[in-house]
Amino acid sequence: MNRPERLAWVDEKLRANWSPEQIAGRIRLEYPEDQSMRISIETVYRWVYAAAQFGDTSYRHLRRAHKGRRRQAGYGQGRRLFPGRIDISCRPGIVELGTRFGDWEADLVCASRGKAALLGCTERRSRFLLLARVQDRTAASFNAALILCLRAVPSKLRQTLTLDNGSEMAGFRALEAATGLRTYFCKPHAPWQRGTNENAGGLLQQYFPRGISFHKITEAMVVKAAEQLNNRPRKCLHYQTPAEVFNQALTGAFAI
Repeated sequence: MNRPERLAWVDEKLRANWSPEQIAGRIRLEYPEDQSMRISIETVYRWVYAAAQFGDTSYRHLRRAHKGRRRQAGYGQGRRLFPGRIDISCRPGIVELGTRFGDWEADLVCASRGKAALLGCTERRSRFLLLARVQDRTAASFNAALILCLRAVPSKLRQTLTLDNGSEMAGFRALEAATGLRTYFCKPHAPWQRGTNENAGGLLQQYFPRGISFHKITEAMVVKAAEQLNNRPRKCLHYQTPAEVFNQALTGAFAI
């Protein structure tokens, strides 16, 4: 972040409530020939959290407005990592670029009360969201819901899947076998490495605010939330909607 022009650009976008993932992706479009105007999602987070220690308020524009990273409950607390898991560092470079269709990120959105949760699965290129309600946070429930969602997607749009290290992801081998996706895992305590899906989780709070019980929400409420988010214009998509961009992949408007 030692280039003033890049620093000013990033700071402006942060204060416009852009996520680090949106910033890292958009700067490539606005400065396509200038390699010095590049920044990673991780660098943006590090800069925001470091600046917060000196009184800077950029952190207030992050989705959760934290001054620093918070360890997520259940991440590596005396638990070994899943045998056979493939680290995100081994994920193909094209996934990070976000230029092709078929790379997904998934996680559970959990409430403060009860075992029920929402499963969110987001396609990185289009930001298209698949959303389902699960009765509990077990690996069996996670797999059943995610497999049902992903089987509705053409196989050519099922390339990779990035997950965190929660216990509900323990059945990833069965998930791979059922969907054909290659699964990669974030590093422990690093859910921001699923930036696209983390952003979608933040947007869902508008529909399912903190304190809500997911046992009380209906299928109609879940469908409505997904439909509205998928049909909301996004600046990072040049004001197209996720549904429009994803549909272009389905109809062959983009090479896959």
